[in-house]
Amino acid sequence: MTRTGHKRTALGTKCICTDDGIIEMQHKIRIAVAGNTLAPALGVLNKLGYTVTRDKTAEQQYQAEDDTCIFVADDPVTLMGLVKIYEERGADWQPSDEEVQLLLLLDECDE
Repeated sequence: MTRTGHKRTALGTKCICTDDGIIEMQHKIRIAVAGNTLAPALGVLNKLGYTVTRDKTAEQQYQAEDDTCIFVADDPVTLMGLVKIYEERGADWQPSDEEVQLLLLLDECDE
C-alpha cells in the first residue's frame, strides 16, 4: 500500500489517501497550556512525590519541593517543566551554547 497524499484536518487529525483508495486516519493528541491543564500538572507533581505550595507574597508563585530540590514557577505547568528538566539533566541543567542558539533561531522565526 503506497501513500499518495495527506490532508490535515481539525484537532491534529491527518487523512492519508493510498493508491488503492483507502483513507487512513491518524490522530495526534494536542494539549495547550490553559486553565484546564493546571490541576493535572499539580496531580503529576504530587504523584512524583513533590510537596506543592503557593507563596503568600505578592508574587504568589508555586513551589514544588522534595528531599533534595526546590522548584519555583508562576504556575503548576511551568513547575512541572522545571521538574522534568531536572529529572532529565540533573544538576547540570543549564543550556549548552547550541541549545541557546536553537532557541534564538526559533525566536527569529516569529518575527
